Amino acid sequence: MLPDILKADIFFFVATIAFASVSIFAIILLGYLIRIAQDIRRISRRLRREADHVADDLEFLRRGIERGGSRAAKEAGAIIKKLISFEKKKTKTKH
Repeated sequence: MLPDILKADIFFFVATIAFASVSIFAIILLGYLIRIAQDIRRISRRLRREADHVADDLEFLRRGIERGGSRAAKEAGAIIKKLISFEKKKTKTKH
């Protein structure tokens, strides 16, 4: 049988290797999580900016329609048609 001190040395060696491996894995995982969080932040900023642009465009069209402008109504119709055609293209699936 192995003496108790040798058993303790083997245990601490194995525990140190396991702890180091888990620590390295955690650091790598944390790096990926930070990159994902940065991507999400960038995407949300862009979505917020684009939503503001859409709101401005809709406000412009609303003001034009309120003034009775037929040109604004035609532009609104064209935008709606583009959105509908984009949605149809998006929902088509390949089999």
